[in-house]
Amino acid sequence: MNVCILVGSSEQLKNAGVRIRYERLKSVFALAGHRLDIAPISKFTRHDHFRHDIYIFSKCYDAASLVIAHRLRASGIPFGVDLFDDWFSHATDSRFTRYRSWLGHFLKLANFVIAASGHIRGVTDAFGSTLPFHVVNDPFHPDFSPARLIETLNRKQDEVVRTGRIRVLWFGIGDNPHFPVGLQDLVAFSDMLAEMRNRGLEIRLDILTNRRAMTPERLEMLKRLPVAYELSKWSVQLERDMLDESTASFLPVNYQAFSTTKSLNRAVTALCAGSQVLSAGYPLYDRLAPFVYRNAQTFLRDAKSGSMALRETSVPAFTRLLADVASPAAEGDNLVAFLDRIKPGAPDEETIDMTRPLAAVIHGSVSSWRVHRLAKRLSVLSVASPYCALPLDWDVSFSSPIGEKGPEILLSGRCMKLLGTDVAKNFVPVKGGFFGTRHSLKLAQLLPDFSACNWAQPDLSSPLSFITTQPSTIRTVIKAIQALFPGLPCVYSEKSRLPLVHDFDDRLSTGVAA
Repeated sequence: MNVCILVGSSEQLKNAGVRIRYERLKSVFALAGHRLDIAPISKFTRHDHFRHDIYIFSKCYDAASLVIAHRLRASGIPFGVDLFDDWFSHATDSRFTRYRSWLGHFLKLANFVIAASGHIRGVTDAFGSTLPFHVVNDPFHPDFSPARLIETLNRKQDEVVRTGRIRVLWFGIGDNPHFPVGLQDLVAFSDMLAEMRNRGLEIRLDILTNRRAMTPERLEMLKRLPVAYELSKWSVQLERDMLDESTASFLPVNYQAFSTTKSLNRAVTALCAGSQVLSAGYPLYDRLAPFVYRNAQTFLRDAKSGSMALRETSVPAFTRLLADVASPAAEGDNLVAFLDRIKPGAPDEETIDMTRPLAAVIHGSVSSWRVHRLAKRLSVLSVASPYCALPLDWDVSFSSPIGEKGPEILLSGRCMKLLGTDVAKNFVPVKGGFFGTRHSLKLAQLLPDFSACNWAQPDLSSPLSFITTQPSTIRTVIKAIQALFPGLPCVYSEKSRLPLVHDFDDRLSTGVAA
């Protein structure tokens, strides 16, 4: 079995989610005679690129992923999505409408769902999905050694006794574009750190996070911490070094759905490095409960007495627990067994050889030429809505209304060849400039009930005009496409951050940038 993980960009190949979640499973797949590849979705732009047996989409929330999903489904190649972030359960927040729309339509195309937490099952259930569901726990590092862990724990305990100092580490991504997490959690739950002051041990806090999170506002916020701290820029090596030096890691978790569906990987990483875990807030790490402190005084008492939760005599129990919740071998074998039960479908020959289009992607006000190019290469019509100003060789576009003439729909020669003769005869060829001849038809002729009252206005610079006309205009674009190609699925490529409509009577898939 050849499996490919599709990630949103080349930059994501460096993220912890890829590094911890997928890279550590590669060797397990190889030992079982399988192959696991990880690649940016941008590498797949032609029919002959899809050579794997099964695909898993990870953090690919743009129109390109939906275009590829339609291609895979038409080819009979099974695919699914890995939901280890919850962008989808915030039903009353307009910022996430696009993500919810994307997921709702992706689930109708996909064959399965995997996740880092069983809580995500509630998210997919809310969308009415009955797809096979599987939890993949983030595995510990294959180099983990119980003997080395015992040596590290004894060294750290001796340092506490010798120096009277506790080194506490907070590490991770310190910011998020949508949620107050990361460094905000550190400050919000810092009462646990305050409880550790003046208890006979010196408390030193190290903060290891990404550079983007170090904004003036967050740096000012950190001044409210009740203990002295040192701030460092995160790197893989520095994380290893600081975990090796820390007595404990402080891992607070807030109660937002985004946080409560996270994996155990930070706690597992800390414990495997011989760093005790202190946690406050939501009990995310309860599965590791025997080795997670929820009370600062209990931790200090154990540190002073030399009997911390993770110590030489408890390492065997910890190793057994790891085998249950984070074993690379078990997680890899279970994933292989799950994927082996997912069977390929029957290919749709008509869409593969382009005797009819596979879908149509509608470009909004902020779209991408890359999605356009991908669509053209994968038998998908590329449609410029009236809001799209990109000068590309569209299959379908719309003219602006001029006087009583009203808007027109314009088709390329390639697109005209896909029409039935009864429809094609109504179009009139017009000079198309650089991109060749276009074929024109008044929108009112194609759609007898069309009204220009709620059509996109010529002045596209007005956000208010855009927001008010966007729903009716895109609905009309969909009607026009489906009048030409009945039942053709549509994908909406729109990266605008404005509060737009993304669900159109269940006929449109939404693609957005993460």
